[in-house]
Amino acid sequence: MVRFCDQDLTVTAVGTGEDFPQVHDWPPQSGVFFTADHVESYAQVVELGQTVATNLFPQGTNPLGQYVLIGSSPFQVIGVLSGKGLNSRGDDQDNSVWLACDFHGFTDRHCLRMRFSDGDHIRLSSRQEGCAARPDRGAGSGLTRFYT
Repeated sequence: MVRFCDQDLTVTAVGTGEDFPQVHDWPPQSGVFFTADHVESYAQVVELGQTVATNLFPQGTNPLGQYVLIGSSPFQVIGVLSGKGLNSRGDDQDNSVWLACDFHGFTDRHCLRMRFSDGDHIRLSSRQEGCAARPDRGAGSGLTRFYT
């Protein structure tokens, strides 16, 4: 769930690295895509897809610099990706948000840490199959580890 003011949307949240626009030939239409520094520092920044930007900001408000809630955690919008449209399954690829995540060196014994409030459910996608989330009992409140 992504929220801005009184607008709530159900979207796909994708965790990815800074090379996503080049790998997928999907550049930002406005703003910038996150950098390696954002990824390494687990910065709470977000990229919006076209559908998300249009639906969250229907009055034409510029989303850049605005804060949206993903679950109950605030993320600053730093970019809006160019439109991709529907994939081969008919899913709207632009109804997604992208979060800065580090998958380098990701193995079945390693984990990715992201901070979200307790109870938030975020689905991450990676190039590796079997990425799943489970609570990290040894971590502080709001820390979830994502395992392959």
